[in-house]
Amino acid sequence: MMTELSAQTGLCAIQGTVTTDWDSQAALIDAGGFPNWVSLNPPSGVSWEVKMYSQQPIEIQGLTKGDMHFKSNAIRIESAEQAKAMFGAWKDPFPAQYGFLREYHVFTTKKMDTNNILNLANLQNPFMPGFSGSSLNENQLIFGLAREYTTLSGSTNDNQFVNDGRLVLNYENVLGSGVPVAQGRIWYTRIFYCWLNAAGGSAPESPPQFVDMPATRASLVGEVVKPQNTLEHFQVLANNEGIGSW
Repeated sequence: MMTELSAQTGLCAIQGTVTTDWDSQAALIDAGGFPNWVSLNPPSGVSWEVKMYSQQPIEIQGLTKGDMHFKSNAIRIESAEQAKAMFGAWKDPFPAQYGFLREYHVFTTKKMDTNNILNLANLQNPFMPGFSGSSLNENQLIFGLAREYTTLSGSTNDNQFVNDGRLVLNYENVLGSGVPVAQGRIWYTRIFYCWLNAAGGSAPESPPQFVDMPATRASLVGEVVKPQNTLEHFQVLANNEGIGSW
């Protein structure tokens, strides 16, 4: 019988105004204005390299009791709309340093620490758990999804269809292979990364810059299976803990 494990994250919206910095928005996030969202990089003046994440455990003791395993077959991401952002419209004299948005949904057998999150929330050469430099190995990455969006802003004249923040999805890739889980808890982490410039929007033709991440439900779709023998069970437990590779 198919089983679904799900985690939900609320929206996170960073809205620019015609100001000189992002301090008010950073303070709002730090004060819990968007529950469960955490900023890893404070703004510096008008420029902000935004590194945000939300993380939660999923308890599965009821599925794995009696030495049973949960085996994922697919990852599913649900939201009512896609992410939106404005990095500097046509004629904006102060565009963001880069005009793209990256988003990650990651299920792991162990909690991703700050270093592993920053490995993905990184401008150049982001890398996922299981790659060299990560404290998690490939057997601890259950499933994930990587997306990158680019903006329509600046591609044409100033009009409402450019200025509403619509993005184009230009990259999507499934991470992981659905490794079996024998332990009683897994972790879900959602990350997004972009650049914003608070000085953008100061010209009459240019709206303020922003990023708007919708509420999302991320799920692992799989089934509960019985290992062939005790040896297989302990091999899966060792893989979940990152003890060697079996």
